[in-house]
Amino acid sequence: MDPRTPSFDSVLLDLDGVVYAGPHAVPGAVEALTELESRGIPFGYVTNNASRAAADIADHLLELGLPARPAIVTTSAGVAARAMESELGAGTRVLVIGSTALADLVREAGFTVVESADDGPDALVQGFFRDITWHDIAEACVAVAAGVDWWATNRDLTMPTERGLLPGNGAFVRIVADTTGREPRVTGKPAALMLQTAAATIGGTHPIMVGDRLDTDIAGGRAAGYTSALVLTGIHDIHDALTAPAEHRPDRIIATLGDLLAPAPAATVEAHTARCGDAVVTLSGGVLSSTGPALDAAAAALALLAEQPADTAWEIDPAFPRRADG
Repeated sequence: MDPRTPSFDSVLLDLDGVVYAGPHAVPGAVEALTELESRGIPFGYVTNNASRAAADIADHLLELGLPARPAIVTTSAGVAARAMESELGAGTRVLVIGSTALADLVREAGFTVVESADDGPDALVQGFFRDITWHDIAEACVAVAAGVDWWATNRDLTMPTERGLLPGNGAFVRIVADTTGREPRVTGKPAALMLQTAAATIGGTHPIMVGDRLDTDIAGGRAAGYTSALVLTGIHDIHDALTAPAEHRPDRIIATLGDLLAPAPAATVEAHTARCGDAVVTLSGGVLSSTGPALDAAAAALALLAEQPADTAWEIDPAFPRRADG
C-alpha cells in the first residue's frame, strides 16, 4: 500500500451526497476514486436506495465518469433478499412493496412474489420506489396486521433530490408501523449486516465507511466496527457531528473525498482543551468553542469529546464553523 495512504485497506462509500448529487458527480469525487483505483485500494458503493438494480447504478456512475461495476455496488434490496433467503424457505410467498428491481431480487432468491395481501403471503418486504401509492401502503398494512414476517430495506425518513429533501422509505415504513403497532426487521444502513456484506464483496478487512448521514452511514460503520468518516458534501455538517450521540459520531470529518488520501490529522487532549494543527478547541462552562481552521477544529473537537464522561452535556458556540469554508 502507498505509504501516503491512511490506515485502512478499503473504502465503502455512500452514493447520494458523497459521490453524486442528483445528475452530477460531487466535485472531486471522480479524481479521488480514480486515485484510489490507481493505488490498488478496493472500494465499493453502499446505498440504502432499493429502487434500482446494482447494474443500473453502476451504469449511472460510469456515465458520470466514476469508476464502477455492478459487483462493487451493494444495495439494501440485495442485502434484504439475501437475508430473507437465509431464514425463509424456497418458495415462500412474499408480498413486495417496492420496485421492480427489488421484486426481481426476491424472485432470484427463490421466493414466490405475490401482489396482494389477499394472496396469502408469508412475508412482506418493503423498499423505496417513486410510484408508491395509498393502495400499496394499504396492502402492506393488511399483511403486517395479519402477522406476516415483515422486512424493510431501510428506514431513511428522507432522501436527497434535485428539489431538496423528500420522503424516503422510512416515511412509508413509519406509516405501516404506526397503523399496525409492529416494527420490521431492517437490513440496510445502519444495520451492521449491510456494511459487512459490502466489505466482504470488495475483500476489505479494515474498511473506512464514508458517508454524509450520521444516522445511517456513520452509525452503520460504527455498528460494524469500522472506521468512519463524515464528508461535508451532503446532508450533515460539523455541528451535527459534534452534537450527535456517540454511536453516530464519526472518527473523521473531511471536506471532500480527496481528503481520504491524506493522513488523518492528529489531535492532542489535555483536560478540557484539544489542539490539532493550528486549531484550539475548549469545552468550558458547557460550551464547545474553537479557534483555527474548520477541519483541524473538527478533529480536535472529536478527540476532546471522546475523552468526556458519557453524561457530559454541551452546546456549540455559534462561531464554531459548520463546514470547511466556515
